[in-house]
Amino acid sequence: MSLLDSEAEFVRVQAITALGALGGKAKPAVPRLVRFLSRRASAPSEDTFEVGAALEALAAIGGHSTPARRAIVLAVRNNGYHLEKGAAALAAMKVPLPASEKAVLRAAYLAACSDVGSVAYFSFSRDERCDSSAEHLRNLGVRTDG
Repeated sequence: MSLLDSEAEFVRVQAITALGALGGKAKPAVPRLVRFLSRRASAPSEDTFEVGAALEALAAIGGHSTPARRAIVLAVRNNGYHLEKGAAALAAMKVPLPASEKAVLRAAYLAACSDVGSVAYFSFSRDERCDSSAEHLRNLGVRTDG
């Protein structure tokens, strides 16, 4: 049994974090990590901590496949909270994005960050996440203007 299949969320998150800490040495584990992310990301409101850890691990490991890219975009589409980590992971992959995936990322950014800087909705942490997301997205060729 893989640690990613553990019944304990803490164990799964620690296993994912360990893979990320290995960086490029963990590349053989990417397909398994992508399957894990795909299953978790398909449920929009569940496992946000695990999904975030998987996105961070994929960013740390670097250079991935089309299935990895698609799983990351799915995670962002289903939960805008993952926008910053997803954009960072995609930027670390350094692969071109199809127009359809750019559109998904742009929509997620606009939904989460369209009012950044507004006095009514001001939040340091959210505004910083949106600024970081915008930078990654622009580097991926995704428009972030309204």
